[in-house]
Formats: sequence, C-alpha cells, structure tokens
Amino acid sequence: MKIKNKLYLSICIIIGLVLIIFFTELILSNKLAKVNRTHELMHHIHKDISELDIVAYEYLVYHEKRMKLQWDLKYNSLKDLIGAEISEEEMKSIHSDLEILASLFSELVVNYDKIQQLIQNNAPQKRIDLNKMLDERLISELLIKSHSIINTTSLKSEKAHLEAMKLQRIFSNTTFLLITFLAIITSILMVIIIRSITKPLKELTKGAEIIGSGNLEHKVKVYNKDELGSLATAFNKMTTYLKEITASRDDLNNEITQRKVAEKEINKKSIELKKQFEKSEEQRIATLTVLSDLNETTRNLKIEISERELAEKIQKVLFNISNALNTTDKMQDFYNKIREFLGNVIDTTNFYVALYDEKTDMISLPFNIDEKDTFASFPAGKTLTKYVIQSGKSLFAPKQLQVELSKQGKIDIIGTHSEIWIGVPLKKENKVIGVIVVQSYDDPNLYSEKDIEILSFVSEEIALAIKHKQAENQIKQDLKIQTALIQEIYHRTKNNMAVISAMLSMQSRRSENEYVKSTFREIRNKIQAMSLVQQKLYKAKDLSNINLKDYIEDLANLIMQSYGKLAKKIKMKFDLQDVRILIDSAVPLGLIINELVSNIFKHAFPNRQEGEIFIRLIKEKDETISLELMDNGIGFPQNFDPRKDGSMGLASIFSIAEDQLKGEISVKSKNGLKWHIKIKDNLHKERV
Repeated sequence: MKIKNKLYLSICIIIGLVLIIFFTELILSNKLAKVNRTHELMHHIHKDISELDIVAYEYLVYHEKRMKLQWDLKYNSLKDLIGAEISEEEMKSIHSDLEILASLFSELVVNYDKIQQLIQNNAPQKRIDLNKMLDERLISELLIKSHSIINTTSLKSEKAHLEAMKLQRIFSNTTFLLITFLAIITSILMVIIIRSITKPLKELTKGAEIIGSGNLEHKVKVYNKDELGSLATAFNKMTTYLKEITASRDDLNNEITQRKVAEKEINKKSIELKKQFEKSEEQRIATLTVLSDLNETTRNLKIEISERELAEKIQKVLFNISNALNTTDKMQDFYNKIREFLGNVIDTTNFYVALYDEKTDMISLPFNIDEKDTFASFPAGKTLTKYVIQSGKSLFAPKQLQVELSKQGKIDIIGTHSEIWIGVPLKKENKVIGVIVVQSYDDPNLYSEKDIEILSFVSEEIALAIKHKQAENQIKQDLKIQTALIQEIYHRTKNNMAVISAMLSMQSRRSENEYVKSTFREIRNKIQAMSLVQQKLYKAKDLSNINLKDYIEDLANLIMQSYGKLAKKIKMKFDLQDVRILIDSAVPLGLIINELVSNIFKHAFPNRQEGEIFIRLIKEKDETISLELMDNGIGFPQNFDPRKDGSMGLASIFSIAEDQLKGEISVKSKNGLKWHIKIKDNLHKERV
C-alpha cells in the first residue's frame, strides 16, 4: 500500500472514531435530557397533586364555592399537563387515577349539596345520616386516592432522579474511555506510519553508503510495495547495472549518467516523502486539537456535576436539620445531628455553636466539639465570635488575618490559635443571637471561602431551630410548674376535706341521737364523694378529667363502708365502661350517685333484709354518658311523685342533673327503683 493511501486510511480511521465518540455522546445526552425531563415532570405533577390535596382538604373543612373553583382550576391545569405526556404508559396510569379523583370530588360536592338540601327540607334524620355516611366514605376514598397519586409521582420522580445520576456517571466514564481509546489508536497509527517511512529510508541511506564505497554486491532490502519499496528496487537495479559496466569510458559514462538519474529520482522521492510526512504531521496536530477540546468539555461536565452534587448535599442537609427539629427533644441531640449532617459537606472536627447574652456580655457554648479547647462559656470581650456578632457578617479568617486583626486591636486571641477559622452569624428576626464556627488547628487549606456559603445556607435553619427549641423548652418548663401547682391545690383540697370528714366522724361518735348520726354520715359521704375526685386528679396525669368507672367503684365502696353491718347484706354489682369525664361534671355526678346509693341503704331494704344494687355506665355513639342505678328494694309508695313529694335530697338530685349538668333524669318504680341519667360532658373546657 502506498504511503499516501496509508495516510488517508489513518485519517479516515481517526475521523470515524471521532464521529463514533460524537454520536455516542449525543445519544447519551438525549437519554439524559429525556430522564431529566421525566424527573421535572414528575416533580411538577407531585407538587400540583399536593396542592390539589390541600385545596380539597380546605373545601372539606369550609365548603366554600371558591375552593371548588380553585380545585377545578388546579385539576384542569394538571390534566392538561398530563395530557401532553399521555403517550407514555406511566402517564396513562396517573391520568386514570386523576380522573377517578375528579369523579370522587364531584360526587362529594353533589352529596354535600344534597345533604344541605335535605336539612333545609327537614328530611328524615335517617336519610340525612345515610348521606353523611356516604359523604364520609367519599372523603376517605378521595384522600386515599390523592395520597396514592402523590406516593406514585414521588416514587417515579425519585426513580427518574436516580436514573439521571446513573446516566451522568455513564456519560462521564464513556467520554473518558472513548477519548483515551482515540488517543491510543491515533498514537499507534502515527508510530506505524513513521516507522514504515523512516526504516526504509535508513536502509536506503545505509545501502547508498555501502555501494558508494565500492561494494556492488550489496542489495538494499525491500520492506513494502510502496514508493520506498520502488525506490529500493530501483536502487538494486542500479547496483546491478553498475556491476555489469565494463572498463570502457562510454559504459562508465553511461553508468554515471544512470547513477545521476537514480540520484535525481531518489531526491524527488525524498521530497515527496517529506511533503507527505509534513502533511501527516498537520493532520496529527489537528487531531490533537480535537482531543484537547473534548478534554476541556469533559472537565467542564465534571465541574458541573460536582456543583450539582454539592447543591443536592446542601439541600439534603437542610431537609435533615428541619426533620431533626421535629424528631429530637433534647437540644444536645439536635446539635449533634446538625454536626453530623454538616459533616457530609464540610469538615466538622472542630465545631461549636455560640449564643450571645447581651445583658451579661457573655458567650455560652451549648455545643462545643473541639480538639484543643473545652470552653463552656467565656466573656465576649474582643473575641473573634464577638467580632462576627457585632459586624453581623460572616468571617473567613486564616491565621494571618487573625494576627492582623489582633495587631489592630480589633480582637483578642483566646484559647488555642487555629490555622483557619470560619464564623457565620445566627440571626433571629434580623438580630444576631449567636455564631456557628468551624476551625482547624493543623491544616490552613482545609476550608475555602465557598464553605461560608454552605454554612450561611444552614445558619438560618439552625437559628430558627434554636428559637423553636428554646420556646418549646420554656413552654414545657411553664407547663411543669403549672402542673405541680395544680396537683398541690388538689392535694391540699383533698387533705382539707379529709380533716373535715374526720371531724364529722368524731362528732357522729359522740352523739347518741340516731338522726344526728345519720345526718353526719350523709354529710361525710358527700364530702368524701368530692374528696375522691380530688384524690383521683392528684394521682392522674391529665388534670382535667378522671376515669368515671374507677371513681364510681371507689365511691360506692366508701358508701358501703360507712353503713357498716347493713352493707354486708347488700350486694353491689357493676357493668361499667371506661369513660373519662371532666372534673366540673364529675363532682356533681358524684353527689347524685352518693344521694341515690345512700337512699337505697336507708329506705330500700327495711328490717335489714338482703338486697342488690346494680350500676351500669356506658358511653353512647353521640358521646352521651348514660348512667343507670337500680335496686330490688320496695320502691316508691303508690302515687308517689319524687319531684313534688320527695325530700330535699331527691329535689337536689333533679336540680343537679337538669340545671347544673343540663342532662336528663328519669325514675321507674317497679320491683325496686331504676334511675336513668343522661348527660353530655361538653359544658366545660379542659383546663390542663
């Protein structure tokens, strides 16, 4: 093959490899763009679905028409967005779920209007309740479907994001490998071409020197059938001709002439070879220029990818700090989390959070991880920390800058001198409350000024978190003090009532009059009924309400104990649900129970006959508390009206139940008495 053809072939191979690299990069770029577009689309759909879910929730709460119109606008916008991508299979699934969501919302709106119309038309309550049950089922299905779509888009968005990251890595690796391969192939081709030219030239030069010295037997070796091979063949022919020359002058002149011709041909071929070599060198330089451009593009891509990865890490740090604010109770744990998260983007080996007390001009370190110093607090003075607080600006302070500021009298160095120090102010409502600091004692190049941007990003989140945590701790402390005070009040009230009850018992034992003893016992039982509420509240964690089941059982047992031997003949049975009741309702209800049970012991079983008392407590579906108290005693006399003919105690029962508790009370006298009391425990608000 001729040298010119070899050069053309090499150039074609190089151009072909460059085109392969170009189209490979183009295909990968298109795939990456498609994946990024899918990620952005899924993220946008996820955001719109979340907003649609919020608007639906607001409509469920307020049922305003503007909410309905806003929902329709959001839905149509989202439907148009998905409709543009409906050709993709995953978009068809989301589009189908969105249509189901719209159908559920429309049914919900229609059903709500129907309920309002039924209420206006005074329709039967049963029919209204059926529509309300349908309304609740539709709300449940709507929320489940919307959350399902949100989860689906979130997963698809995350999947597209991961695929984009994977394609970016493939893109970078493929580019590097192809460029390396192209460089190797180009170098090999250049070496082969140069050797195919220089080796025959050396052989020709050597042969010319040998023949010129008079050795006409020497033959030049022919390597290839190219221009140099032809030249070597001609050279060998020339030698043969010289060998056949006779001693005659004519033959000698002829030989000289042939040699000159051969030399001219050699020179001509050498010039042609030189021009071809120079041309191949120009092609090699052009190829190296292309490779240089590709390397520059690769470096730019790597820088862009690194910046994007750093931005994602910072975003993740911000998210983790915000999440830690809601999941950690102790500030120390929260500071540890901040240091751990920041450690993913910058070095936090030496890290502290400083808070400034303007009144005392002191700086406290609620969190300090340091290789050298272990300060818990120090005077603000002219420290670097105070310098940042006063300026309100971030400070990047290498050791040289620290020395200059110290010489100027602007700062005083305290503690171990660091090689590099970075401080960023923590601001709350445009006021600097402290500083976050990272530093290094041995590596002056550990940080760059770009790290200030990273710390500035998270400083606002940290300041907000500190503000929230401080407010939360103050609320907990105030609540703890308030709870202790209320428990002390309940405890003292219970003790005072116990003293009064004990004094009544002493007076009762001193009297011989049975009526007086009975009166003292009734008063003591009423006091014990109220005292028992205070005792339950003192032991309870919730200081607003008590367990009514436990209260009734304990109160009934106390009343039985007060009647001594008579109580042994009367059995007490219970069927009580776990029901909690506010203190403001528990005290009057306890007085009612005390009065009814005491009346049973006094009047239901004359001549100390045996009997039975049954108390039932349930909480109905509409939150109504239902209390039934029954006995198998003698009941009321015939034509006896407890409201008109009853004692003051019976009158107080009706007054407390109906006027104070706003409830209902009824009594039946058949095979004993059956009292039925219904109340709503919603007249008062919880206190603690």
